[in-house]
Amino acid sequence: MNISRCIERILKLAIPNHVIWLICFYTIFHSFLNLVAELLRFADRQFYL
Repeated sequence: MNISRCIERILKLAIPNHVIWLICFYTIFHSFLNLVAELLRFADRQFYL
């Protein structure tokens, strides 16, 4: 396989990879931590928003 084809495949995978990372980041650090704060009745719930 030539180098230009390899670079093209890597670039085609870059956007879905970034989207998946952003979705996972939002899910873990915004939604999940906010849910844990609500369940534990953490006093500073606004910290996770």
